[in-house]
Amino acid sequence: MNPDARINLEQVSILLLDGAVGMSVLAQIFGGFGARKLYKCTTFDEAKAVLKDSEIDLVVLNDEVDGTPGHEVVRWLRRLDGNVNAFASVILVGGHVRRSQVQLTRDCGANFLMAKPLSPRMVLERVVWVSREKRPFVGTDTYAGPDRRFHIPSERENLGRRRGDGLSPVDAANPLLPLIGDAKT
Repeated sequence: MNPDARINLEQVSILLLDGAVGMSVLAQIFGGFGARKLYKCTTFDEAKAVLKDSEIDLVVLNDEVDGTPGHEVVRWLRRLDGNVNAFASVILVGGHVRRSQVQLTRDCGANFLMAKPLSPRMVLERVVWVSREKRPFVGTDTYAGPDRRFHIPSERENLGRRRGDGLSPVDAANPLLPLIGDAKT
């Protein structure tokens, strides 16, 4: 990330879903980045109401809130038929991240999983990464979310080869990208 770049999240709508202590930390971090459209939810029911009524660009949620696993919240979100929020970027946050949680995060349709403790720099790096990723959105009977494949072959690897998977390169529509820019100071 360019150290001279300025990030302004003023126009980004962000839903935060966490308990009281985690919410305080997340709100302070995002407030420090200029975020003004913060929807602070401490229960899944509150988050559902916001997601049904407001357009959200980024969802940041704990891996468990109010007894509801975070991956279930993401699965519910990804299956919102006809709602633009089904395509929102999602970052899960967990205190004790195990391999099984990484797999659940990947398989539920979240964009990224961050381990606590959080630092403002780590959060910013992940938000910028999520906003710039070009993975297409995939929807099947068993999965909805960003394409789980991360490997992008280099030009050197592609020399003398054909693309065998039949997929055409498609940029995922990412609502964060035009709102997060690198403006030199």
